[in-house]
Amino acid sequence: TQQPLNNDVQQQTNTPSQQSLSASAYLKKLTGSKLTGNQPPQKAINAVFQGVVTQKFPDDNDGLKHELFSFKLTDGLAGKYNGQVVKVAHDISYAPYVPIEIGTKLEIKGDFLPDATPTKVLHWSHKSDNPNHPSGYIKDLTTGKVYE
Repeated sequence: TQQPLNNDVQQQTNTPSQQSLSASAYLKKLTGSKLTGNQPPQKAINAVFQGVVTQKFPDDNDGLKHELFSFKLTDGLAGKYNGQVVKVAHDISYAPYVPIEIGTKLEIKGDFLPDATPTKVLHWSHKSDNPNHPSGYIKDLTTGKVYE
């Protein structure tokens, strides 16, 4: 079962050793974030954003598989983060792969971590298997196709 990323929750991986990573270690693994276990838990904001893909990264195929890309925000949270680039970690163990290119316009509903460094993070963009956590999605704004 996937858990929200905060320092109080363990993230299970599907590696043969079934190792458990702290949420901060998992976030660092996925995004290059500099979070450490000594920092306070990250406050995730569940929100909907629109924007454009600015960069694609190799998929993370270790454990829970993630499609990784940078995303420039153009709308969401009353415009507070418009123009900022965030890293998206889309869990393709739970949701279909999204066929994106640089310039693809998307709407993403997921958990936003505005305090992650060196870059803000958007994740949990898939249907939730946790009844206490809202589902997310990625919608291609050109085709209208929804990936969840």
